[in-house]
Amino acid sequence: MGRKAYIVLILALGAALMAASCESRPEDPVVGAVKEKIAENVKGLPSDVRIDRIELIDSSALGTELARCKELFSLKIRREKELYSKYWNKGQYNAADAKSKVIQKAQKNFDGIVALEQKYEAAKDSIIAYHYMIAGSAKNADGGKVEFKEAYVALTPDGRVLTLVTDRRDLGKVVRHAIPGYMDLLGADKEE
Repeated sequence: MGRKAYIVLILALGAALMAASCESRPEDPVVGAVKEKIAENVKGLPSDVRIDRIELIDSSALGTELARCKELFSLKIRREKELYSKYWNKGQYNAADAKSKVIQKAQKNFDGIVALEQKYEAAKDSIIAYHYMIAGSAKNADGGKVEFKEAYVALTPDGRVLTLVTDRRDLGKVVRHAIPGYMDLLGADKEE
């Protein structure tokens, strides 16, 4: 092989390697789900969302979230009982009756959480959500640019986005929605 043919071969190989490296790699499913959610929030397209940074910062275990829910309903029952007593003692019987109904609902939900704890005892250490900190930008439907230097997202292991928030403390408010059976337990009371 002559020198000229050798150079042509090297150039051809180099071009082939460059073309192969430029091929698009499949997008990380986490990044894809986050882009979809951001696009939905800004009313834009996922292709117009740029994620500059995504960092796994925490996760939520089933047992931890069930315990948290149990504590929330326990607290609600205590507070509502205090209000019930206050209204009853003041002779505000209609208000006391309304609080009695709230207490019954909260107790039903508490009992449901206890049942879920028992049902999922063997899976209490399983992860139901991953928490990420993200930064990037997106274009909205009007072409305006939206930047987010620090936002937080919670995703289920199967890639369903539970929430996208700017305050990390808000992540936990909807993670419990990933508890199997939780939303069915609440029924019409989805705000719990």
